[in-house]
Amino acid sequence: MGDASELRGDTTETLDSGVSSSNVALGAGQDHEDALTAQQALWEAAAAGGIAALQAALETDGVDVDAARPADGMPALHLAAQKGSDACARSLLKAGADASLGNGAGRSALHVGASLGHWQVCVALLQEGGVNVDDLSRDGRAALSFAAERGHDATARELLRFGADATLADGAGRTALHFAVIDGSAACVARLRKHGADLDARDEKGATPASLAERPVSYTHLRAHETRGNLVCRLLLE
Repeated sequence: MGDASELRGDTTETLDSGVSSSNVALGAGQDHEDALTAQQALWEAAAAGGIAALQAALETDGVDVDAARPADGMPALHLAAQKGSDACARSLLKAGADASLGNGAGRSALHVGASLGHWQVCVALLQEGGVNVDDLSRDGRAALSFAAERGHDATARELLRFGADATLADGAGRTALHFAVIDGSAACVARLRKHGADLDARDEKGATPASLAERPVSYTHLRAHETRGNLVCRLLLE
C-alpha cells in the first residue's frame, strides 16, 4: 500500500513538473511573439512617421532598434528617413540607433534622406547621429551627390553647411556638380559652384560638368533632364 502511495506521489510530481515546464515554454513563446509584434510595429511606425506608435514600440522589451526589415533590408532609421520624419529619426537616435548602418543597397539613412530631399532628417542625423557628412555609400557616393542628382537644393544647402565636400567624386569620377547639371537644377549648380565644385572635373568617360551642360540630350547612364533645365545650367556655367 505504501509503495502505491509513493508511486502516485512520484507520478503527480512528474506531471506537475511537466506542466510547469510547459508553462515556461509557453511563456517564452509568448514573449518571443510579443517581441516580433513590437518589432513590426516599430518598422510600421517609422515608415508612417508615427511618433507616438514608434515611442510605444521602443519601450517594448526585446525590440532591436537596428534590426532590418526582412522585406527590404531597411532598419527603422532608414524608414524614418524615407518618410521624412525628423521626429522619428531623433527618437530612434536617442534610443541608440546606429546612423552608420547601410540598407540592402549599402546606403545609410543620410543617403536615403538626401536622395529624397528630406533636409530636416539630414540635419537630425548629422546633429545627433554622429555620422560624417561625406560618408560614402557602397557604390562610392556621398549624400551631397544624391541630393544634387534630384535637384534638392535645400538639402544640398544643409549638407554644405555641415561641411560636405563639393569636389568629391564617386567611383566613376562623377561629382555632385555632374549630377546637378544632368538634373538641370540651376539652384544646385549655382550653390555647388560657390562651394568650389570643379567645372572641369572629368568622369571615367571624360565628361565634365561644363561639357554635359552643352549637351541637348541626356547623359544616358545618369538621369534624363529637360532641355530648359539644361539651358539654365549652361547659362550659369558660362
